[in-house]
Parts: sequence; C-alpha cells; structure tokens
Amino acid sequence: RGAQTYARLGVKLVRCAANWTDFEMKRGVYRWQGMDAIMQAMVKARIKTMWTVAAAPFWAMPFGQPTPACIPTKADWSCAPEYLPLYKKWLTAACKRYWDHGHGALWALENWNEPWEGISISGWESDMQHYRAIMKIIAEVAHSQKPPIQTAAACSIMNTEDKFLSGRHPAKEIKMVDIFTDHYVQPAFCYGPMVSHYWGKQNMDTETWVACNEMMLPQVMTQFMADGQQHVNPCFPLFIYFAAPGSPDTYTMPTPVALACNTFNYFITDRPFQRLMFMHHLPFAFEFGQGRKGVVVLLGRLFTPFGNSLRSVLWWQFNLTHGGTMSFKNADGAIHVYNIDGNRVFLHQKTVTLPVNTLAYYLTSPKGGMKLIRQRLAAATYTHVRPVEIIAHNFTRELDTPQLRLRTTVHNLLPESISGTLTITAPAEIKLATTRMAIRLAPGQSVEVASAVRQARILACNSYAFKYSFTSNAGQATWAENLHALVAPKQTIQINGELSQWKKIPGVLVAGHKQGESSAEAAWLPFIKQAAANPTKSFAQVKVAYDAKYFYVVARVNHPAPTGGHIRLATRDDNEYFRSAKDDAYCESLAPYQKFVLGAAWNTPLEVPAALQKDPQFAAYEKFLGTHPQARDEVATGAAEVFFKARKTNPKASFADATYVYKKNPGPDSPWHGDTFQFALHVLPGYNARDMILDTNKLPAGFHAMPDSDYEYALYACKGGGSELWCLMSPGMPREHYYPRQPQGAIHPGVVAGGLHLVKQEGAVTIYEAAIPWTALNKWHPRAGGTFGFTFVVNNGSGPAMIFGANASATKLNGLTMHPYWQPSPSCTIRWGLGK
Repeated sequence: RGAQTYARLGVKLVRCAANWTDFEMKRGVYRWQGMDAIMQAMVKARIKTMWTVAAAPFWAMPFGQPTPACIPTKADWSCAPEYLPLYKKWLTAACKRYWDHGHGALWALENWNEPWEGISISGWESDMQHYRAIMKIIAEVAHSQKPPIQTAAACSIMNTEDKFLSGRHPAKEIKMVDIFTDHYVQPAFCYGPMVSHYWGKQNMDTETWVACNEMMLPQVMTQFMADGQQHVNPCFPLFIYFAAPGSPDTYTMPTPVALACNTFNYFITDRPFQRLMFMHHLPFAFEFGQGRKGVVVLLGRLFTPFGNSLRSVLWWQFNLTHGGTMSFKNADGAIHVYNIDGNRVFLHQKTVTLPVNTLAYYLTSPKGGMKLIRQRLAAATYTHVRPVEIIAHNFTRELDTPQLRLRTTVHNLLPESISGTLTITAPAEIKLATTRMAIRLAPGQSVEVASAVRQARILACNSYAFKYSFTSNAGQATWAENLHALVAPKQTIQINGELSQWKKIPGVLVAGHKQGESSAEAAWLPFIKQAAANPTKSFAQVKVAYDAKYFYVVARVNHPAPTGGHIRLATRDDNEYFRSAKDDAYCESLAPYQKFVLGAAWNTPLEVPAALQKDPQFAAYEKFLGTHPQARDEVATGAAEVFFKARKTNPKASFADATYVYKKNPGPDSPWHGDTFQFALHVLPGYNARDMILDTNKLPAGFHAMPDSDYEYALYACKGGGSELWCLMSPGMPREHYYPRQPQGAIHPGVVAGGLHLVKQEGAVTIYEAAIPWTALNKWHPRAGGTFGFTFVVNNGSGPAMIFGANASATKLNGLTMHPYWQPSPSCTIRWGLGK
C-alpha cells in the first residue's frame, strides 16, 4: 500500500535502507524475503529506488560486533577490509535480483547514510580510504550491470569533496560517483550542484525532511530545485499519514503534506528548473519548464527552511517588514492561479491580489505561456512592503583624508520605477555636505550615491553611528549601522606582540555574537574601556596593514576563559586518530579492573553501578583511570568492554585489525575549533569558482552559497608553546577540511611558508599577530588606493564567537566564505582600503 500511495503522490524515486547484515546475517546464506516484497511493490508502482547500502554482518567485523569508535553509542558498522570480496559477492547478487537488466526497481546505490568523519550517527566511523574501497566495489558492481545502476555519495557536497576531490587524481576518483547527494542543504550552504555540473554528474538532496508541513513543502522544494538539485526527497512516512487513535494501522489518514506533495509533483514533474524569472527585483517567480507547458512557482517571500537568520536568503532586507500585497492584471483569465492544494483560485477576477507571505502559488498560461506570465508579473504592483535595500558602505580611507565621501547603495526591489528621497543622519562627529538626496530607480536598479565629508572628528573606537531613511511613492525603508574607517595603511610591523606600533592604525571592534549586548553598542567603547567595563565578556579589536614584503593582521581579544592550545597540524600524527594494536595494550592494562568495565551500562561506560562502587578495588580503579588517560579513553569509548568480551571467545581479537576505525574525534583539532583567529580575503576579480560552474545566468549571486573568498587563514596557540599560521584556502587549492588520512593534492592546506606569527596571552587578553608574505599571496597585486574584501571571526572555545559583519547591510550568510562549509559566515563583501 505504501508504494501505491507514493505513486499517487507523484513520487518517482524512493530512498530506502539496505543493510548487508539484513541479507546475510549468517555467512553464505542470503535472505531476500523482506526486500522482495518491497521491490516487487515498487516495480508494480513504477517507482525506482535508491538503496543506501550500509551495516555489515557481525561476522565480518573484527570483534564480532560493531567496532568501538569515538563514543560508545556510535560504533562502526562497516566490515573489515578482508571481507570486502564477500560484500561484493552479495551486492552483485542483489543487483542482479532487483535490477534485472533495467526491468527492476533498483536504480541507484548510495554508499552509507551521512558518513561524516569520526562522528557519524549512522554507523560509519571509518577513514576515507576505507570509504573509497567500499565505493570502488559499489561502482564496479553497479556499472557492470546492463544498463548500469547509478552510484551516489556522500550526503553533503562538503563530504563528497573531502572524500573524492581533494587528492592528486580527483578526475579518476570521481568516476566512481554518478550522483552527488546532499542532506538538508539550504541555499545559504548549497553549492553542490555547481560542482556536480562541472564534473558532469547529477545532484540530489536525498533527505529534506524539513519540508514537514504543507506551507514549507513548496517553499523548500522550489528553493532546493532552484539551487540545482535535480531530485529532492521531502517525504517521510510520518509526514504523509496521520495515525488515528485506536486504529490498528500506523498510517491511517493522509496529511495536508501529502496533498501539497502531490500538487507540487503534478505541476513540476518533467519540467526542469529554468531560472528565476526576474534577476534583479521581485516577484520571486521560479520558472519550471518552458513555453505554454511551463509553470511558475510564485513565492511571496523566501522562507528560511530551518527558521534561522533572515540574513540567509536573497535580498534579506525585504523581510524586515511583514505583510503587504502583490497584484497583477488578469481580466482575460489567461493566467491560471492554483494554491498549494492544487485548487484553481481567483477565477473571474480582473486583478489577482496575493498576500506577500511565504505561501506558494502555481501559475500557468495554456495560451500565453511563459511570455505572458512574465509580462503580467513584470507589471505587478506592491503595497505596504519594503521597497528598497539600503547598503551602507564603510569608509575605505581614513577620515582625515581630503575629498572623503560617504557611499550608499540603494537597490529597488520592486518591478516598478520609484522616486524617493534618501535621508542620512550622521553622528555628531561627522558633517556631510548633503544629507538628503533625490533618487529615481528603475525596476531592480541599484544606484550608488555619495556625499562629501566636510568635517570629521576621529574617534578612538573608530565607530560612527549612521541612520538612513528612504521615503518614496512606493513606501519607506529605514536602516541603522555603525560604520568604520576600514583601512590597511602602508606600514612595517614587527611581529613581537608590542601593540604600540599599531596605535595609529584604525581598528574595528566586534563583540561576542550571541551576548546580550549588541556588537553595535559594544563598538562605541575603545578596547581598554570596553575591557574594564565588561571584564567577563568576549570581544576583539582587529587591525590590518601592509608593506612591500607582508600583509599584516593583529587581533586583540578580551578572552576571560581561554581554552588552551591546539595541536600542531603540521606535525599531526594521523594514525593517532585510529584504532591500532596500542589499544590492545591499553585495554590489557585494565585487566585487574574488568568487573568494573563489564559491570557498567554499555552506553554509560564510565558510570559504575552503585553496588559495584562498594567493592574494595573501586577506589584503585578510579585512581588508575585518573592517572592513565589512554586507558580511560578505552573505557569511555566502550572499547575496553568490547575487547574483554571478545577475548573470552576469540583470544586473537585485536584492534590491529580495525586500523581503519576512528577512536578520536578529529573535530576539536580543526583550525576553526576552540580559540583561533580565522580570517579570509577576497582580492581577485569574480569568484574563486575552482572546479565548479557558476549558475549566475539562472539565479542572482547570493541566492545560494558563493565562493567569495580567495585566501583563508587560521592562527592559534599551540600546545607546548608557540603558534601556527595555517592556510585553509588559496587559489588552486581544492576545497577540503584536512581530515586525518585525507589525500592531498599538489596545492593543499598547510603552514604558511615564510609567515611570521605569534599568539600571546596577557591576563584576560589574547593577542594574535601575523605577517603573511606576498609570496603566499602571489595572486594578489595590491596597489595603494585600491580596495579588498576582508572578513574574520575570532572563534571562542568557551563562549560566543566574535564575528565581523554579522549585522552589516553589505553581508548575507554564506556557507563558502570560511571553513567549515557547513557553518555559514557573513559573506566577504565588506571592502577595506589600502592606504598610501
């Protein structure tokens, strides 16, 4: 019944789990019955399936059960490498059975669910090499079928790039993968389709369960497909049916989500996304298909799929106001309008008036096609909405510079021409020649206006509060922002932690992002006063400079609770993150205390039951764990319990056979984790679109993640003393996260050659200071008077990060600005000036 239900909903592809252990629990004996019923139903319903192939049988694991990894509740369920030939044998039999030369339902094979590095929730806790070995078998088996079965990996484009595209031979490795898969990747993070387009692959979001109500489904589906996802999977059984109280059936009545899904599929199936109809202004009209058979999905506003920051969507200032209406002429009824339930609405109305909210509408025109829809929507009128974006630009020269001007960009969001007045209220320290400017804007036009600075009094805080108001025949918009003089003067700096040499250079002060005091308020006080007034809060002052040899940067951070140094990535021992024979020795050292190890619950291995705590040896056990951290780790991860149990029946059981399994989470050793100073530069024309094809012919830049930084660095103190300046991105470098055992290309992350740096702690203040040689920034050819993009975040291991540009009008959230790529940062779109 489930397959038929999906067919009625218009679903053409279903993803389902296919664990090896469910088919071959006993070695050499295949059990097909359960999957036979599912696949036969899918064939009958004409639905293809993507198998997520995972969990190996216990007999194929080194200890006869899942191998302990980083945490006891998340063990590794993959097989030992020696059993891969048997895995291939089973998978070959399964493909022949369920694909049947193209007559079956098995369309694609996906290599595990969410196989993150070290901390997956789905039983994958192994290294990249093991993943590639399994992927190679999947590809060999799938591609040998006639016609070939598709292959898929690895539940996020970041993960796919890390696992296949970071080494010296990405073109060879990526042949194993036909489909790049994503999970829940909302536009602010999404760039996978641009990468898959470059490599000639398909892209699909195979787990989009955030589309969990009838309003969100068309919003999420439309935005994700506009991103370039060719297939999107928003359907989960609990979203499709209600369970009626007292009913013996789990799934009884269809939900409104089911109807919304059916409606979307009815309109969009076989109509690929073409483009956003209007690239510079409203309405948000998404074209699917072409000509008279085309359909437009009309969204009043762009909804943030996870309800997070409104800054994650295109033209986010539009959402600073709520309500309003949009109207277009339709006296002849040539435009057919349907609601999310598929009902035609606004029949026999000369004018269609829609609320400007997050609801979706489907527009068709059987006679006029896309051309007529475009004509009508281009003439749409709006009421009671924010008509413009106001982009306040910082000063890129010092305030005492002659002929200094304040620049402001006004972007017309509406499909109509508007005339209005921009009024700027400057702080007392700055006198402008003009504070009121008449502006006329064509639909979607952006105009930059400038007002001469007649007088300026330089403040030590380098923060100047401006207010903006735009009034027009189409409505009003306001904005307020603290602006700064963002200047890198030409000055030689000695990297020695002496801040006196930085004294005359203007800096910018940023407070911890999630504290009660806004960063705008915090920026009014110079650093010393701020530290005295708020000794328990975190904030940072950052300055930059340059000379003929180096680009300099310093961060002075009020950091009351530093969390200690990082490991040195340059000398990192990758093998220390994985199981080995050393673990056997650590476990064996616990032999006198086996009863405590085996007596604890498997999911809380360090919590010894109260009864056992009365044992005379318990105090010695606790002391031993306190003085032997490696042995304690074996207990904490569940490894010791598994070791002792396995050795009772298999004396040769050894972690030497599980060297592919993580035992230490690599995340805390990443250069963006803990107390680090991370910064990025955008200094080259265009985007750093390495191995991707941009889609700015279909969508405005900023609709989804864009590669807007060219160089990225992290500076941090190291355990044992000293510091490390690490390059995370430079032109020509693959996008990656530098995991243990990750294959590296010719250009790869690493220590900045010739870089000078230090991290210095003075009480509650941490000083980060670095000089990057121009040999490391060799693609950038700076010139005095020019500008460059620069952004930063001071990561805080014990509190909120200090994020530059978090409240600026010139930024939006962007997943590709800085690492990690699953965590958005403000875009690198604030310009700094190079002084003379």
